[in-house]
Amino acid sequence: MKNLHKIFIAITLLIIGLNSYAQDKKNVILILIDDIGAEAVGCYGTDDYKTPNIDKLAETGIKFENAHSTPICTPTRVKIMSGKYNSHNYEQFGYLPQHVKTFANAIKAEGYATAIAGKWQLSYTRDTEDALQDPYHFGFDEYCLWNIKQKGLPRFKNAVLTKNGKSIPNDNIYGPDVINGFVNDFVKKNKKKPFFVYYTMMLTHDPFQPVPGMAEYDTLKDLSLNDPKYFQSNVEYMDKMIGQIVKNLEKNKLRENTVIMLIGDNGTSSKVVTNWQGQQIKGGKGKTIYHGTHVPFVANCPGYVKPHVNENLIDLTDFYPTLLDLTGAKMPDTELHGISFHDQLLGKEPKEVRQFVFNSYFGKKTYPVKQYAFNTKYKYYSTGEFFNYKKDPKEKKKLDVTALSEKEKKQYDFLKATVDELKKPGDFSNMKKKKKGGKGKGKGKGKGGKKHTK
Repeated sequence: MKNLHKIFIAITLLIIGLNSYAQDKKNVILILIDDIGAEAVGCYGTDDYKTPNIDKLAETGIKFENAHSTPICTPTRVKIMSGKYNSHNYEQFGYLPQHVKTFANAIKAEGYATAIAGKWQLSYTRDTEDALQDPYHFGFDEYCLWNIKQKGLPRFKNAVLTKNGKSIPNDNIYGPDVINGFVNDFVKKNKKKPFFVYYTMMLTHDPFQPVPGMAEYDTLKDLSLNDPKYFQSNVEYMDKMIGQIVKNLEKNKLRENTVIMLIGDNGTSSKVVTNWQGQQIKGGKGKTIYHGTHVPFVANCPGYVKPHVNENLIDLTDFYPTLLDLTGAKMPDTELHGISFHDQLLGKEPKEVRQFVFNSYFGKKTYPVKQYAFNTKYKYYSTGEFFNYKKDPKEKKKLDVTALSEKEKKQYDFLKATVDELKKPGDFSNMKKKKKGGKGKGKGKGKGGKKHTK
């Protein structure tokens, strides 16, 4: 009997210890919003769209003013998941190299339940069966994804989705709702142990279409419809879904133990023009200018993340080491380029603050190769072009490097040295952007030339 009593006590203490471990570990939900620049979010000053849920997270958490992505999606996804600059591991659009050890691999090894949900687009060169295994290979226990097996299929109404290797019946479903439901179910199922969710939203990418609750949605037959007039409803539906994620955490009593981070993957679609503080901002997706990479970034966790507005530079590579600090995961056996902003989340004086953002931009063939570095004021390209992009965000007038002030010359030298050290070697001068719509002016614009107004 004494031995049984000792065994009972030991098991009880083990259970208490495991529960204490789970409570001490912070859960993390990292949300990557598709195709949204900072100018399209309420708390960043848009005049057109209402995003009350994101705004509340920013008000009660941290709003980062100088977070930057790459100009398009795959380079962003490779960069954030690997913690490395694209000059070191980016191979081609729609592909994540198999040798990459992602943040999910590291976090899973720490004992976390891991999931990815939303847009995949990282297995274009893989056979179907291999593609279906890729999310597991890169550290995710479960997944519910669009664009894992086939390209160009519906992502919104009647979305073609794959959940843990199996297709989901797609009659009368709205893809983002299914994905949101998967995330909330995963959170509920794993509420007694630490979890990490990488939620790669499909909104607000085009095709811009009506959303559930609109009369036009019920009658929508043409799933190729792409009209920028629906961008506002797409933004606001995306915000509504983030609100549902927060409510689910509250319902499961996980809100104060879960760090939410949300960031855009690149600038807003160029089909969209947003009214912003008296200006009209054309979406910069695909371009290396300010509005092509300046994205919203908000972090929130009551009692853990100290509310404030943060002016420091944030690069996508910074998420990997920050996630390691948040979860207690070990550093991978590879060099990371990011700088952890964990201390900044806590309101502490950081040991190191990023001095530049570096992008090695190898996108689709329709985009030119560009490698460049910038801080909060100046930008240097590997081609030698130098801009004061704070004054000239569209980069219309490059600075004359033979007539720089002493301060400008110092910035020029620093950024040039950075690019020279980090860039991918090679001559890419023959890779030019292809023109669409023939030689005539105005061809190929279609609905994409329309401005969005309220």
